[in-house]
Amino acid sequence: MDDKRTEPAVLQTSGLAVGRRSGFVAKLPDIALRPGESTAIVGPSGAGKTTILMAMAGIRPPQSGSLSVDGCDLWIMARSDRDRFRGRHIGLVFQSFHLIDAISVAANIGLAAGCAGLNGDTVRLNELTERLGLSGVMSARADRISHGQAQRVAIARALFNRPSVILADEPTSALDDANTETLLQLLTDAATAEGAALVVTTHDKRVLEKIKTVVRLEVAE
Repeated sequence: MDDKRTEPAVLQTSGLAVGRRSGFVAKLPDIALRPGESTAIVGPSGAGKTTILMAMAGIRPPQSGSLSVDGCDLWIMARSDRDRFRGRHIGLVFQSFHLIDAISVAANIGLAAGCAGLNGDTVRLNELTERLGLSGVMSARADRISHGQAQRVAIARALFNRPSVILADEPTSALDDANTETLLQLLTDAATAEGAALVVTTHDKRVLEKIKTVVRLEVAE
């Protein structure tokens, strides 16, 4: 018997759907992910993948349904509580990384703690940067590093607060095959090492070669 299946889900959704004023609705089939498990949310461009991910992050309210992380329902929380909870329990990796060019790599990673109201953790910073091969660029400005290094900085920032859930929004959309393989390996390895659930939105078939569990958005106009 797989012991992992006896663990409680760290991410669980029920009837989660997002919509637009036009009547467009995207509904996510119910999911339950335990530590170290990964899933890909698929659908064509414009299907609502990013919107559903933002609902899962507690950023954009869903039209219906519920979402719990570590047993807590995000959408019954007050906004300030939800923002604080997100910072401590959910790591986000955006398509364009959203690094701040004018500050150092170390400062970009450390922003995760500040935004969550946590103190900096030098031991954690050193652990992540060594694991992700960033030790030699910590003092460099974010606009002076390579694209591949920027990928790793974005992942380190998402992992810094030891989140239970990692959400990555179409992270391979602008990458060639080699960089896609590298990024997906980093994400899946990080989820396993950290004991976090990983969700990747994508319309990229290359992602599905790496993440075997897939859910498809149900779209209605």
